[in-house]
Amino acid sequence: LSFNALSYVWGDPIVTEAILVNGNRIQVTTNLVSALRYAPYHPSRSKNTTTMKPWVDAMCINQTDSTEKGHQVSMMTDIYSQSGIVLRWLGSPID
Repeated sequence: LSFNALSYVWGDPIVTEAILVNGNRIQVTTNLVSALRYAPYHPSRSKNTTTMKPWVDAMCINQTDSTEKGHQVSMMTDIYSQSGIVLRWLGSPID
């Protein structure tokens, strides 16, 4: 499985927006929405990584399941080290 990982600052957990993930509507922080909008234009993106699926904790981990979250968090070193690239997002320049 080829994927890219996105590491980001969550930002204010109260300020959220809805996005669609595999046909499911989920609430994520506005900082994640900004990161997802910027990611396709990231300079480290290469031709080989443009079609890879993204791995983002808020989108790939069931945030309401403590057991799943604990298991996935313990795997994050492996997840990031096995990704095609890791994009890091600290926030928009205007934040």
